[in-house]
Amino acid sequence: MYEYTTEAWKKFGPLNYKNVVKGLVGIRQAFKPFIEQELAKYSGNVIAEAVFVEPSESAVLITNSDEELHYNNFFVHRKRNKDADLQFQAARLMQDFLIQEAKEKSLTIVENRTIEDSTTAIIATVAKFVQ
Repeated sequence: MYEYTTEAWKKFGPLNYKNVVKGLVGIRQAFKPFIEQELAKYSGNVIAEAVFVEPSESAVLITNSDEELHYNNFFVHRKRNKDADLQFQAARLMQDFLIQEAKEKSLTIVENRTIEDSTTAIIATVAKFVQ
């Protein structure tokens, strides 16, 4: 198991889209029984941030198409080094997969430009499912 979903590709070979997706899917499969067990403890709606969970119909994907902004946000709490740069490259590839997945499932996609805009969009989306 890897500390970050952005490192799981390493099990499958070089850093590329196919291996990043394999790593993410592998983590989702590994976590699934534990997530289901945890969710069973709660009735009603649960809000969680978790890229490693298979999205449901009420999921919201928060993305950042601006690579420079994404890079700066990614490194707010990380030191810039070779390993972290590889994680960022994997995150960009993973985001491509997550966007495609969200489109195929008709999920809400929120562009994360500012915290205010993102928060407003997320609250509006969640409000549709929580009544």
